[in-house]
Amino acid sequence: MEIQKKIALAIFILNFCFIGKSQEMDIGLGMGVVGDVIFQDKAFNFNAICKFRPNHSLFSFQTHPGIIVVDNEYIIGAFPLSMNLIIGNKFRVCPNVGGFYWTIQRGGWSAGLNLQYSINEKISMFMNSQYLQVYYQEYTYIHSGDVATAGLSWRPGLNLSIGVKYRIKKGST
Repeated sequence: MEIQKKIALAIFILNFCFIGKSQEMDIGLGMGVVGDVIFQDKAFNFNAICKFRPNHSLFSFQTHPGIIVVDNEYIIGAFPLSMNLIIGNKFRVCPNVGGFYWTIQRGGWSAGLNLQYSINEKISMFMNSQYLQVYYQEYTYIHSGDVATAGLSWRPGLNLSIGVKYRIKKGST
């Protein structure tokens, strides 16, 4: 199994391992846009969100695996994982940092801000903005027709999304 598939599987399994040890456990759906020089601002995304907050912690961990649809022509799998600093209660401002992997052999890190408003005990709405640093392997072709690796390159990107979360577990603080 490729290392990227192992990492994605580990992230998926980790979320379920922490359900019992979490103070809060949220699931949800999100959608938004991804803009960078690779997609030429023609990509949108759909995500399934899983967030857990360990007992007595100011931090939460969130993964939102999903798909990125580029120019209505092809689909990319996305597997991000981030850590959020939680500031507030009913209205939360959460700076975050994390990493991601895309199935087109690209990955990188992200940093951003998540704004979340709790409508009631179970349902909250959020808006997320993230700066992306997208790394990828660049290839060049030489005169003989062979492929030579030019090295690791990067491009900046931006992810904006909105969505809703449903709290499936609320523990004591």
